Amino acid sequence: MFRSRFFIRHSSTYVTSPIFYANAEPHIGHAYTAVLCDTAHRWNQLKNFKDKESKALFSIGTDEHGSKIFQASQLAGTTPKQFCDQVSSKFSTLFDTLNISHTNFIRTTDPKHAEAVQHFWRVLQDRGHIYKSSYSGYYSISEECFIPENEVEKNAENKMVLKTTGTAVEWIEEENYMFRLSEFREKVGEWIEKTDVVGPVKYKSLALDSLTMDDDLSISRARKRLSWGISVPDDPSQTIYVWLDALVNYLTVSGYPKDRIVWPPTCQVIGKDITKFHLYYWPAFLMAADLPLPQRVFVHGHWLVDNVKMSKSLGNVVNPKEAIDKFTSEGLRYFLLKQGNPSNDCSFSWNSCLETVNSDLVNNVGNLLNRSTVEKINKSGTYPRRVELEKKVKEDTEKLLEMLEESREKCEELYDDMYYYKGIEQLMLTMKEANRVFQLSQPWKETDSERLESLLFVTYETIRIVSILLQPITPKMANFCLDRLGVDQRNLESAKFGSYANGGKLGVDQGVFIGQLEIMATPTAEEITEETKQRRELILRNLQESLGVDKLTLQLGTPGKVPHVYWGTATTGKPHVGYLVPMRKIADFLQAGLKVTILFADLHAYLDNMKSTWDVLKSRVVYYQKVIIALLESLDVPIGQLHFKKGTEYQLERDYTDHVLQLTAQVSLRDALKAGAEVVKQVESPLLSGLLYPLLQALDEQYLKVDGQFGGVDQRKIFILAEEQLPKLKLGKRWHLMNPMVPGLTGTKMSSSEEDSKIDVLDESDRIRSKIMGAACSRDQPDNGVLAFYNYVLFPIVSPNAIEISNQQFFDFNALKQAYLDGKLDESALKTFLSDFLVNLLDKVRAKCDTDEVKEAKEKGYSKVVEAESTPIPEEPIPVLSAEQKAWKERIQNGGELFSEDELVRVLSSVSPSNPLHVMFVAHGKGKFHLGFVSPLLRIKALVDAGVPVKATILVSDLEAYLDNQKVSWGAIEARGIYYRETFLSLIKNLKLEDVVEVKVAAEHEKYFNKDYVLDFYKMASAVTRDETTICEGTALSGNLVPLIYSLNAHIYRPDLLIIGNDSTVFADLSARLLKCFGYSAIAHLAIPTVPGCNGQKMSCSVPDFLLDPLDTPKQTKTKIARSFCEPQNLEGNVAMQLADQIVFPLLNGSSLSIPRSSDNGGDVAVSSYKELEHEFITGSNPEFPLHPGDLKNAVVGVINGLFDGVRADFSGKEREKLVKDAFTVSKGKKK
Repeated sequence: MFRSRFFIRHSSTYVTSPIFYANAEPHIGHAYTAVLCDTAHRWNQLKNFKDKESKALFSIGTDEHGSKIFQASQLAGTTPKQFCDQVSSKFSTLFDTLNISHTNFIRTTDPKHAEAVQHFWRVLQDRGHIYKSSYSGYYSISEECFIPENEVEKNAENKMVLKTTGTAVEWIEEENYMFRLSEFREKVGEWIEKTDVVGPVKYKSLALDSLTMDDDLSISRARKRLSWGISVPDDPSQTIYVWLDALVNYLTVSGYPKDRIVWPPTCQVIGKDITKFHLYYWPAFLMAADLPLPQRVFVHGHWLVDNVKMSKSLGNVVNPKEAIDKFTSEGLRYFLLKQGNPSNDCSFSWNSCLETVNSDLVNNVGNLLNRSTVEKINKSGTYPRRVELEKKVKEDTEKLLEMLEESREKCEELYDDMYYYKGIEQLMLTMKEANRVFQLSQPWKETDSERLESLLFVTYETIRIVSILLQPITPKMANFCLDRLGVDQRNLESAKFGSYANGGKLGVDQGVFIGQLEIMATPTAEEITEETKQRRELILRNLQESLGVDKLTLQLGTPGKVPHVYWGTATTGKPHVGYLVPMRKIADFLQAGLKVTILFADLHAYLDNMKSTWDVLKSRVVYYQKVIIALLESLDVPIGQLHFKKGTEYQLERDYTDHVLQLTAQVSLRDALKAGAEVVKQVESPLLSGLLYPLLQALDEQYLKVDGQFGGVDQRKIFILAEEQLPKLKLGKRWHLMNPMVPGLTGTKMSSSEEDSKIDVLDESDRIRSKIMGAACSRDQPDNGVLAFYNYVLFPIVSPNAIEISNQQFFDFNALKQAYLDGKLDESALKTFLSDFLVNLLDKVRAKCDTDEVKEAKEKGYSKVVEAESTPIPEEPIPVLSAEQKAWKERIQNGGELFSEDELVRVLSSVSPSNPLHVMFVAHGKGKFHLGFVSPLLRIKALVDAGVPVKATILVSDLEAYLDNQKVSWGAIEARGIYYRETFLSLIKNLKLEDVVEVKVAAEHEKYFNKDYVLDFYKMASAVTRDETTICEGTALSGNLVPLIYSLNAHIYRPDLLIIGNDSTVFADLSARLLKCFGYSAIAHLAIPTVPGCNGQKMSCSVPDFLLDPLDTPKQTKTKIARSFCEPQNLEGNVAMQLADQIVFPLLNGSSLSIPRSSDNGGDVAVSSYKELEHEFITGSNPEFPLHPGDLKNAVVGVINGLFDGVRADFSGKEREKLVKDAFTVSKGKKK
């Protein structure tokens, strides 16, 4: 249990930034950390405005001691203090310029800090945690710490250097003070493992991996070696270790050692490179001093420049002062927070920063503020007092008001989690919708004062609420907007629609906060030719929304460039006249000179209900293609640049599937569900395929080699997903064009599945007229299907000519709509003209489709649908086993649990020495190989020794390790598989099982991810729900794919029996269901007990401190087992006894376990079974001397190390060392 006592009172908060090392000038990474901390601090203040007793501390500063600073000062020709004064002032100036609202700027050269450090030292010393000892090891000045020997190597010049960076280390032997770090290693690991202290969650494993140091920690240096630092109390010959000195700064700010204003820190922000110091050393120091631990440690990734690591030698280090000069301090703050996903390394780009500031702060926020407050629109210069919105405005702003309410709720949740980039995205989407509504409403033309007042009220409320929520992000700009609106209520509680209803005068117009910045490599308005403008206007007309227009414009203006766009449709029901809406836009694209690809999503259509055969779908593709060509030709559209593609032409290929898997690993379940919210049927637990579809649609952009995608506005969230996620895979960012959703004739969305809502493009004339005359066209609902057809189909076709109805000419839709609403046009005339138009157009289409090819395609595609259902395998009778076979079955089960037991009986009936039982175990390699993987080998060995005819396969399948929270990097999947294979082979050799057991890597199977495998993968995804496949921890969608891959691998290898741990029985149940669902027989499973780790829980790759790795040194193995729970005469939770039962005695295979003991402890003991061992431990053959835990552990260690010694010998060479290193690389490159 961890103590919950805190010094914090009320809702007080304490945010800390790491103090920055004062050996060089600040760079963009420092700026990001500072802004991240500042935003957290400002959010705390905004949330807790009501609590007058609360305190909000925020510390930042500079770390000014250590060898690096001493050396840097010598190079600069100054004293260390003078050097630190100069560098520290640069950090301080930067923070002031960035409007960082720190309450404390600490320098470790401050006298009050030296007092706090020395007091803290004395506390540790008085509590017995510091001792003096001789110490030797490699010391890195660049890292300011001693380096373990396995982390250094000789370079080409025969000098010892760090393996990771190549920087020099020096061997130091001296007498130092030591901190008893080893005593706290297990406690710190438990704190990290059992609490939510580490965020984001992906860094928990990094924190646990940092607990690798078994030894105690040297916390001082000889003064003669390091004079620049705080001296050890009462021993001026020693200088306190720089990291102990630096970490205590957090206590110093709190008032330690006298009065702690706020303690512990509520949030400590760190870069991932200093995880070990903050999540191992620091909590250990605090535990030793009996002080409460931080409530939260928030870790973030590094900053790259154009996806390249910053380096002085490359000359790409970004000076934040230069960035501020270019983008303003608020612009830089905004970009860093929007671009900065703490879970990943982020990339700074000058162009990207310019585009972001222009798009969001200048055009999205600033432009709407300026346009809506000008005197021409708001003549009174006041904030309207509205309660009830005018009817039309209420209808037009319904979506905006929903988004506004959602923004407040989501921002609170996301800001609390410090996912500011997601909060910003939500706010900008809301502002885009506000801009859209404002533009479409054309307030500069509005004559109805009530309507104008309502529109301005909604617009100002949107800007007001968004600005309040932007205060932590861009405080100056947010306040600028609120000042202009004349709003003085700026607390979080007032960020609700309608809460500011008093009105009042607008504030003074102070111009624009940030003017338009010049975007690099983008044509200016003067450079865009008239032809380009006309083409762009044709492409964008009648669209509801467009994303990435700047990029589209650049492509239109580039000589020789033909922009390429695609539109996709699933080949399910027959095409209807609703297709005229996208076809009309596609006609615009073709006339504007774009290349257009129409994707027939036949894979999606197949998976829709899996009842259509591929022959049926092939005919439907032909039918769709012919009808679409006929439609476009009937509209006199040139189709030379029109192309067609089927999804199955590439969506079942390995490269495409690899990218799908990578996308699932970086997209959360929540984001996948959100992306498909408008296009996938929403249920409580959606099918897994419904979560995959948005990712496939995004990825189609890359494999169709297009520049942009076109679709309905209902696909907006999928387009946003594509823009966010594809660049992370280095697949580029496209532009996106969105049509409005057009209602069907019944007033709902026109759909192939709603017979009354649609008109088939090949319907007869009478049927067309009948449906149109019966369509809803009420003046009370002007957004009906009839008027929509005029707007989005008829007028674009006849333009620039007029439509003439009842002797009236209409050159644009708004004029026709107004005439109808005013009663100047009657409903019958409106419908008659539309009927005539469609009949004439579709007559041409029918004539073009009056061919044998189209008739045959229609007949095969829709008239005689043959359902492609899987043929269930008939149940075979359960055979009667012989006495010998029954004995084999009992020997197989032997304390385990059988699943699909009947299947085992069926295969056992034919098992013989010439037809052995095929047993398989699947290893997923989610971390270091450990003793737990030996257990299935021992189970197989026991079967062989018992005379059961067996052949066995160990299947190494490390893709699942990637899918499960990326426990192996994508680029290391193959290397991880080789490491596991070679380790298994070594163990198999040492267990003398070479003739029985083979090791295979899943990826080497000829059917692995071939087209049939991938199709079965998608079929399975269409048969199970999100909840049914939620097995792995974490939020990524990829975790839900693990049981699918497991089931598919089981199918292609088809063993007779699969061995699993008893914690994984869900795999047995789910795989049986999935295999049977598609006509495959289930596979019997045997669940055996899992091997315990040294913490008493299941031995797991995710908890490296408590697993037994064959490549650990004998001492490390002994130390780990020695720390495990083993209370005298207590079997419950006794790790050593469990290891003896599950590992030691099966390894001894009938031989006795010898346990040496001194004569004073009763002398040596030998036991030949676990029952005898249990007796010796509980009672003892000599009751005066029951077996002591220490003697038991030593015996267990001896047997396990005996097994591990063979593996260590096999891995002793340089080649094998590299093999292990490659298996744990963090490379994100493409898997080969």
